[in-house]
Amino acid sequence: MKITHGKNKEQGMKILLILASDIYYKSTTRIVINRIINLEPVMLSTLAALVPKELNARVRIVDEGIEKGDYRGKLYDVVGISCCTASAPRAYALCRYWKKKGAHVVLGGVHPTLNPEEASQYADTVITGAAEKTWPQFLLDFKNGTQKALYEQDGSEPLSSPVPDRSVAGSGYTPIPSVIANRGCTFTCEYCTIQSVWRKRPHTRPIGEVVEEIKSLRSKYVILLDPGPSSDREYMRELYEAIRPLKVWWGCQSTVDTGFDPDLLEAMRQSGCIASFLGFESFSQEGLDSIGKKRNTVDRYKEAVTNFHEKGITIVGAFMIGFDTDTHESIRELPRLIAEIGVDFPRCAVLTPYPGTPFFNRMEKEKRLLHKQWHLYDSLHVVFKPANMTPQELLRHFHTVWGSFFKWGKMVKRVISNKTMPKYLYSAVNMGFRRFVGKVVRLSDKPYDPEYNLHRY
Repeated sequence: MKITHGKNKEQGMKILLILASDIYYKSTTRIVINRIINLEPVMLSTLAALVPKELNARVRIVDEGIEKGDYRGKLYDVVGISCCTASAPRAYALCRYWKKKGAHVVLGGVHPTLNPEEASQYADTVITGAAEKTWPQFLLDFKNGTQKALYEQDGSEPLSSPVPDRSVAGSGYTPIPSVIANRGCTFTCEYCTIQSVWRKRPHTRPIGEVVEEIKSLRSKYVILLDPGPSSDREYMRELYEAIRPLKVWWGCQSTVDTGFDPDLLEAMRQSGCIASFLGFESFSQEGLDSIGKKRNTVDRYKEAVTNFHEKGITIVGAFMIGFDTDTHESIRELPRLIAEIGVDFPRCAVLTPYPGTPFFNRMEKEKRLLHKQWHLYDSLHVVFKPANMTPQELLRHFHTVWGSFFKWGKMVKRVISNKTMPKYLYSAVNMGFRRFVGKVVRLSDKPYDPEYNLHRY
């Protein structure tokens, strides 16, 4: 097959879009229960929808988290790869592979956005930030032979995004489709990549666009993947009011202090919210304050959860260990404290200094980074020196604490006591988390090969 580089108008441009895998987000099985917590990412299907029609392009999407990505005998004009920090080594291996095949390789995503100079060492073109304008512009430039090495979108203008082209996406996700209304966040958590990427600006889509996308899905259930919806509450109130007539059930992310906003909680309930992901992070107020998450008030956690539950909203609670205030004793207390506040599904992580964030810069300045092996920067490994224990001890605590939530006895107890979700669905989500926690422990010290399945092609 001859690479056309967009010059054969009859054949059209051939484009491959890849979401690079990491240690854990990697297709190794087709067990159906895994799909229950595998949310549909929409970045690649959105990029597919942004391809200019006049290019007569053929687009293929490979999400390496749900399929193995057989690239044998395939040739493309353009290969676009999206990655986070943990999947950057895999993305760079893919860059080398596709360059040898003669494709023009484009890198985008959070890690290239915050580290464009590093990414440019591997890709022909780097696209930073949002790509609603820059991706189609690059493709038109490429067709004309005038493509650039770097495309940057200002991000200050209102966000407008097409309905993702799900016809070319895979099917290994939870059957509930994802929608994004707001990609930014105005909060200033030191460890978070969102505020580094979006510069604390709310990036909200026109509400009419969001409503039309939800209508087009023809689904009774929807997940709003917005990372920081509560940071622009007036927008969210308007959005909830607009989707209320659609009669859909939906889940989202929120902040803990949303639990103290009766009007917003009621708007969520009336518009169909049935589940929310809340970032509690820590039971140490001092630790939260030190990392910039002062909005969380530890002594009101139980009140917040109760207020959500009274509206029929199930809570997935996120907790991190590794704060400088964490001790052996305080970490061992986590399971009891989390059970006391009534969280339905605990999600644990290791505090991680992602490159490009203020936390990374501080850890580097304090000489506390253990290494820069990006594949381990996944919130599931320890990559910096904790204040009160060794990295190995912190990792063992992480495995023990998170695993304790998904022992059979505790899962059965939660299923029986749960009043906000159908028991069959509640049980399935518990099983999905149990399998993932087991995978985290099992693969924590396995050798890593970013070029897996590329050697034989």
